Amino acid sequence: MKRRLLSIFCALALCLTLLPAAALAADGPTVLYVGDTQVDVNGTDGTTSGEGWFYADGVLTLGGVNLAETHSCSDNFGNIAAAGIYAEGDLTIVLEGENSISDENEDDSAGIFVKGDLTIRGDGTLTIYDVEYGIFASVGVNITGGTVYAVGSEAGISAVSDNDNATVTIGGDAQVYAEGFSEGISAEIWDYGDASVTIRGDAQVYAEEISAYVSDGDGDASVSISDDAQVYAG
Repeated sequence: MKRRLLSIFCALALCLTLLPAAALAADGPTVLYVGDTQVDVNGTDGTTSGEGWFYADGVLTLGGVNLAETHSCSDNFGNIAAAGIYAEGDLTIVLEGENSISDENEDDSAGIFVKGDLTIRGDGTLTIYDVEYGIFASVGVNITGGTVYAVGSEAGISAVSDNDNATVTIGGDAQVYAEGFSEGISAEIWDYGDASVTIRGDAQVYAEEISAYVSDGDGDASVSISDDAQVYAG
């Protein structure tokens, strides 16, 4: 019996070694652009690093990047035509050192646009300016660390969805500064689902306005602050 179990274990181990690296990697985007550079998300034979950044296993690490180029793209609502960082699928960004994203054209652009869930963590700084939307995600934004300055002519941080929950969550020891003409931080539903903004942990948030709302259809909207989080709005 022991020999049989050992044989099964060895067979399973052999199968795992034969799997491609992509199959063992963490979930990540299927498409990713950093500036105007397309990233090889499968790590086969394309670009996985650039000046001040590198990508591996669903995680994009920014370590002193200064992005001024954008990639042409579009969202479901006609708001965005270009983004400094663009992803289709969930993306995690780790901040190291000082980083910046901008677009000299500004119109219809976002510093970061993710068609999925965006997570930002680390202990570095990210400054986004000269864009219409600082951070824009079609499902959710989750910031758990680092210092983020998101300044857009329209909105600082936005999660907008038409068929799923739209969430913005800021926690851990993150420090977030969000500014925009319409909203500083917002979560919005266009069809069905719930919209929520949650600030918790030891986070510090500075925003002109924080809102969650349902534009059409059924759903609940909420803004909550808990734990030792500090919020300065207005």
